[in-house]
Amino acid sequence: RNYSSFWSRVSRLATERWTKHNVANRELTGSQRNVLTHQLTSIFSNTRGAVTQFGPRDLTQTAHAIAKIVKMVNVRVSQGRRLDRMQQVFRYIIIGRQSSPREDDDDIFQSIANTSLGILPEFEARYLSNLAYANAIASSVPTFDDGSTLFDHIAEKSIPLLTEFQPQELANLVWSFEKAGASNAGLFEKVADHIVSLDNIAEFKPLELSNILSAYAKADQANPPLFQKVANYIVSLDNLHTFRPEDLSNVVHALATADEAHPRLFEKVSNRIITLGNLKSFKPHQLSHVLWAFSKAGESNPKLHVRIADHIYLFCKLELFEPSDLSAVLLALGTVEGSHHRTRFLFQKVADHMVESDEFDSFEPREISDVLEAYATADVVHPRLFARLHAHVNAHVDSTSLGENARRNLVWAHEKAEQV
Repeated sequence: RNYSSFWSRVSRLATERWTKHNVANRELTGSQRNVLTHQLTSIFSNTRGAVTQFGPRDLTQTAHAIAKIVKMVNVRVSQGRRLDRMQQVFRYIIIGRQSSPREDDDDIFQSIANTSLGILPEFEARYLSNLAYANAIASSVPTFDDGSTLFDHIAEKSIPLLTEFQPQELANLVWSFEKAGASNAGLFEKVADHIVSLDNIAEFKPLELSNILSAYAKADQANPPLFQKVANYIVSLDNLHTFRPEDLSNVVHALATADEAHPRLFEKVSNRIITLGNLKSFKPHQLSHVLWAFSKAGESNPKLHVRIADHIYLFCKLELFEPSDLSAVLLALGTVEGSHHRTRFLFQKVADHMVESDEFDSFEPREISDVLEAYATADVVHPRLFARLHAHVNAHVDSTSLGENARRNLVWAHEKAEQV
């Protein structure tokens, strides 16, 4: 219990230090870091040895605490951001240096999984959900000698206990399986059947509902009864005031991804977004997901598209958009009749940004194809963008990877640029 409590406390402190105060960089000198590294390495090694004596609660608590630290470090590394001294310490002792990553027999998550397997029948529903969630956020899929994974065993143990899972635990369970790439068709089917069988799903919070639908859509686990039940429930609500931007975007994105039609839900979501005082609480990828979803579902809504286009044009920094988000925004806006006269301003702004961006080469062939399709469909001409796109494709892209339609749009763009 002492070890699990220790790592929980360290995880909370680390979150506070790194995300709120940034104290870590200012407080640790080189010698202090060396002392801390030695102390934490010793405690970490002792923890890894002691997990064989842990019960379900301590195993999941330790896994979750360490997973949060791993996730925080991995996010910074993936973003190309510099690790401060405290983060370097944790990366060294938990994850391993980039040149020598941890082996399975030196992996804390594998150690926890090995112990958990022997006592998994003792795990309550909440501990099964928490164990799956911890491994998912740490991008860990522990594997055993027979080739099975920890997630396989969690699924097998969870199915008979589904009535004991709380809504958040159910949502975290399927979200974790999808996130870890350990989708289990049997588990997803049983969870869906259980939710559909419930008389009322009012106990599920918006985040839980959106995460469930998102997990099923991303894992390609089609289940129309589940999607219709959740969508019908959302439509029945008096309002969507408790749905955050993330919830709204995830719900419509999931339905569109799963090809589940529900016009009334799309209408209710669009009305909510249109009537908001501002859209500043939406992140770039959420705006992109909303536009993409409405386009994919064939739910044309010029008012919604103009509202989002105006917001991006007036308030958003385009450098915060991933290439895939920008191309999705343009493609969605370019296909909506009745909104072109307002969205042309955004098309010009995006084109200027792309021409001047140092990250132009980060656009994949599919994204270039979508950009070309959007400008051709909207009939917006931007000679400098077209010239750069043409030059980039000739120099760096196999034209066959663009597809016939994209090549046709590339010719159109080149001809338009020459005419100007």
